[in-house]
Amino acid sequence: MTGKTFLCKGVGVLLLALLLPLTGFAFGIGVEISFYTLDLSASLAKVSPAVEDSLHRLGIPLMDIATTIVDLEAALAQIEANLPVTSLPLPLLGGSIELPFPFLVIDRLRLSGGILSDGLLGGAAGLFGTEIPSLLIDETIVIDRVEGTIRAAPSFSTLMLATEFIKQVDLLIMGFDLGVGGSLIQGRIDPQVEINLPGLQTEADAALAALHLDGISWSTFAFHASFGAEIGPPFLRMFARGRLLLPISQTPGWWGIRIGSISGSVGLAVRF
Repeated sequence: MTGKTFLCKGVGVLLLALLLPLTGFAFGIGVEISFYTLDLSASLAKVSPAVEDSLHRLGIPLMDIATTIVDLEAALAQIEANLPVTSLPLPLLGGSIELPFPFLVIDRLRLSGGILSDGLLGGAAGLFGTEIPSLLIDETIVIDRVEGTIRAAPSFSTLMLATEFIKQVDLLIMGFDLGVGGSLIQGRIDPQVEINLPGLQTEADAALAALHLDGISWSTFAFHASFGAEIGPPFLRMFARGRLLLPISQTPGWWGIRIGSISGSVGLAVRF
């Protein structure tokens, strides 16, 4: 991870540092797989203009650029047809802590967080005997009879933090809860692309800059309402929760990636 890598590691560590001392007094501790959704519709609309600008700066002939853009737009149309680009789910690994908070109709205060990064994903893949390559692209390219190389290493990180006040309804072997609170969601992709083209390096650098690879980020703070269901004995329950997000502020970066309106989690909670 480079110095530009998203600050989620620091925030995640801070969250854990704040929460771990409370576990001894916790009403419940949960481990979960959480998710939120991304709206990529505005981002896909920017792909063709950015690639066209990049190819122009690299000195590619106009006819070849036109052919490339036609093929690219066909591929983008296929992506939009096959994927929910306005609500693409992004999973995270996380946990939660619940504290007693008997005030008016409130029963508990829940603090939760989730994180995902290329390092974490690589470690998880290793547990299943799968290796994620350190280089996503490592190719030789030829432009105007000039031979060079292009390399790209995947690097990304994202986090979601939430706090909410909960009203619990318990029915012996199952339970339901309603909640209201706030969510902070951030993420960043840093492709770390390197192009070496002797004699055309200035053009290559300009082409790379035109892709705005330093602008693939998103951040939002939102209010949310949540609904959850649990099943199992009082001390150990499986749960599923959903949240409806109302973004208050969003910072989508150059590529216009925004947060969708839904997040949630599934997992296991230990009750005390």
